[in-house]
Amino acid sequence: MQSTVQYYADGKPSSRHGAGDQCFIPAGVTNGNRWFCLGYSSYASSGDGVNFTECASFRMDTLNYDAQDFFADNPDSQGAFSTLTWDWKTRKVWKKGRMNLADTGLYSFDPAANAWSTEFAGEVLNQGDCTSAIDPVRHILVSASDNVLHAWDLDSPTTDSVALTTSGTPPGDSAIGFVFDPVSGCFLAWNGGASVFKLTPPLSNLNWRTATWVWSTLTNAAGGATPTAPATEGGTFGRFNYISALRALVVVNDNEESAYVYKLPRVAV
Repeated sequence: MQSTVQYYADGKPSSRHGAGDQCFIPAGVTNGNRWFCLGYSSYASSGDGVNFTECASFRMDTLNYDAQDFFADNPDSQGAFSTLTWDWKTRKVWKKGRMNLADTGLYSFDPAANAWSTEFAGEVLNQGDCTSAIDPVRHILVSASDNVLHAWDLDSPTTDSVALTTSGTPPGDSAIGFVFDPVSGCFLAWNGGASVFKLTPPLSNLNWRTATWVWSTLTNAAGGATPTAPATEGGTFGRFNYISALRALVVVNDNEESAYVYKLPRVAV
């Protein structure tokens, strides 16, 4: 493996050192139906990887990588430990920066215009290895790490984030799996084992900044499987995700382990 090459001669990108810094741009969006990955650094176990700024993308219709420079460069060279999250309301990818490292801003990427925008450049938080998800009702981006939650108002992205107040038992650790369930209107998290954690927002959509958010636990039904692969040393991040067509959760935390699906309980109407 060449640790200083962004793209090889065959047009494919080199392996990237990434975590939450990739997301899917849906079909139906200009330049969509693609997996989108930040440029950061080549993977090198010896530590000699180099920082990249070029983003990579993979087309799901042709099952091929796009040409180098198809998408605009990452606005900084610090992709690792950032998070990327797709937002249908703005039809943009939202990037939350590295938090406790060099880049701490909030950025957006418009795939149709192929352009990045710096939304907020003054974030200063000691919160690394985050995972993020968007609540489309309140239109906020929530990041979770080490039992600490911060939220950004995406209708006013140039303002600072808000530290959320919570009660209950959180999932713990950083680099957890963290998604939003539009049916229950809650966030869901996983950090190894059989339990899924639910984060319930305040009843009023207007007081999410000051009211208490509540953690609770969804127990595994009798006879249910327990994922044999715990959260890996490098974190779970997007290996835990939401399947909207099934209203289920899936985790694939190791390429030598089984995939596990958790069917969510019905929501009373």
